[in-house]
Amino acid sequence: MKKIVVCGHTKCGGANAALGDADLGPTLNTWLLPLRELRRKHKAGLESLADDDAKSIRLAELNVQQSLDVLRKHPTVSKAINERGLTLHGMIFDIAAGELRVLDEARKGNGLWSAPQ
Repeated sequence: MKKIVVCGHTKCGGANAALGDADLGPTLNTWLLPLRELRRKHKAGLESLADDDAKSIRLAELNVQQSLDVLRKHPTVSKAINERGLTLHGMIFDIAAGELRVLDEARKGNGLWSAPQ
């Protein structure tokens, strides 16, 4: 194995639901907790976006980024990166456009991910 891809998507029901704090029952509340925590952590950046669709997409991107960060910290994955050249990649599938967008790892540090030019 040389690559791991983490792929989120637009029009994500989970990301949409995580924009609010409605009580959706114990199962969904537990499932949405990590996304809601991401929303709170990135509140200012999300609030600067024009509408809920843009916020939901950004939250999905942040979720992919967080998933990659968790993977990088896993001992087996870290070892594979260092010893076997494993690479991790983040993507968003844009459902409306039918396109797969690669998230730009080089810009991850400043919190601004974009499709490569």
